[in-house]
Amino acid sequence: MARAIGRVLRFASRLKPLLAHSRRDVEQLLKPIRCLPLALALLAPAALPAHAQTAGSPTAHPPPAPQAAACPNVAQLSAADLYGAWHFQLATQPQPLRGTLVLKQHPEFSASLRGEIDWGHGVTAIASGDVENGEFNLDESRDGKSLAAFWSGQLTPAACGHEIRGAWQPLPGRTGTQDSESAFVLQRSHGPRPAPRPAAAVPQAETAPFKAAPGASAPGW
Repeated sequence: MARAIGRVLRFASRLKPLLAHSRRDVEQLLKPIRCLPLALALLAPAALPAHAQTAGSPTAHPPPAPQAAACPNVAQLSAADLYGAWHFQLATQPQPLRGTLVLKQHPEFSASLRGEIDWGHGVTAIASGDVENGEFNLDESRDGKSLAAFWSGQLTPAACGHEIRGAWQPLPGRTGTQDSESAFVLQRSHGPRPAPRPAAAVPQAETAPFKAAPGASAPGW
């Protein structure tokens, strides 16, 4: 028994230097590994792509594109909203008729319209009318004394007040060459609109132009 214990003690004394030497070797091996997290932390930003480095930083966004103004309610447009130059086309046969219409404030009725029509080839006319709840009406005269035709139409909602479609109704023998009803399209021309005149001091009941029956004379042009 004593001999066995002695042998164990001698083996342990021989093993102790070996263990100490092995621990130093292990620590030398582990030293670079212990420094590895710090090295990785220093190298990580350089190894990331440029877009990844800026992922956390605030980015500048382009300003939102301006939105187009909403179309006005054509039922709420007044005569003043129609002032200006317009091009028109009549679906006449054998070819369409084209011309221009300039709408201004009526000289006597401030809430109504005065129109100057140029049919081309030296043919002109004047007109009086109004617009109400999106409905457009003009009474045309070639001589300033008698009715020649009626313009009756509606403002096109999708055109934002820049288009009127309807029917042109001539009186027999009053327009020279065209006596049949035709569809028309009025489209606003580009350019400045005439400024409205100061409102005339007239009773409210007289703000609408005279409406005559077909064939009757039309005073007050």
